[in-house]
Amino acid sequence: LFNNLNATVEYYIKNTHDILLQLPIPQITGLNAPYQNAGKVTNKGYDFILSYNDKIGKLQYGIIATLSDVKNKIVDLVGTGPYISSRTIRMEGSPIDAFYGYESSGLFQNLEEIQAHATQFGAVVPGDIKYKDQMTIDTNADGIPDSGDGKIDDKDRVVFGSPIPRYTYSFTFNAKYKQFDLSAFFQGVGKCDGYIDQYGVWAFYLGGTAYEWQKDYWTETNPNASYPRLTFNYPNNEQVSSYWVKSAAYLRLKNLQIGYTFPKSFISKCFLENARIYFSAQNLLTFDKFYESFDPEAPLGTGSFYPMVKVFTFGIDLKL
Repeated sequence: LFNNLNATVEYYIKNTHDILLQLPIPQITGLNAPYQNAGKVTNKGYDFILSYNDKIGKLQYGIIATLSDVKNKIVDLVGTGPYISSRTIRMEGSPIDAFYGYESSGLFQNLEEIQAHATQFGAVVPGDIKYKDQMTIDTNADGIPDSGDGKIDDKDRVVFGSPIPRYTYSFTFNAKYKQFDLSAFFQGVGKCDGYIDQYGVWAFYLGGTAYEWQKDYWTETNPNASYPRLTFNYPNNEQVSSYWVKSAAYLRLKNLQIGYTFPKSFISKCFLENARIYFSAQNLLTFDKFYESFDPEAPLGTGSFYPMVKVFTFGIDLKL
């Protein structure tokens, strides 16, 4: 379009069959269940690419933008499942490895709230996480659960998020003016959930220390705290729940490079065909609302991993 603009839009439906599943077998065999080609997963979405190149005087520049949208869903487990791990679940109708646990309703503020609520884990006091008593009892026999059972247990666990990004996008900008050149690459994801527990967010986990950001813990004078009351090895607050989920959406300046190419008239005196100096940086800036000091790209889990590092490089390219 207009000699400078290019756009591509693609819509797709990808059906993947024969995914490996460890289907259950009778325990009387005494063997571990073998993996079989049985699962089916559907991915639906679109890809959008837009590029624009132009020139203003001696300034040449180009922009490339991409956007991908994907909806992931397990459609068939051959009548088996669901398959539940420590924090995730694989079941028909949900994304692969969706977060699975208790739905948090905030923190208990007083004893009256605790007494009026369903029974939870251990001796619950103000400042502890409150879990929703899901509708699991059918009181009028119409086949639709319409009441809770007054206790929080495995039947109250639900799907409360997915680590698979709904949107993935990027921006690339290139520019050249006389002998100078610049390139910048931004990448990011949108509508994505991140989950960290154990070492990452639980104070005094396994006898360790509290983190700096856990100073914002619940007290009577700090009822809107980011963290529950400080506890050690306490079952109620260490359950897998939506309380520990945060948005893992982010925008990151992934790569930045600035260079200068010496004029031919200058380098020819040094018997060089080309000479360029440059500075580059990786992971320079990140904009997100994830846990402080943790990378939104970090893998799902305990938080016991290194963050993404920044890398700065100075260099020179010479061609004889």
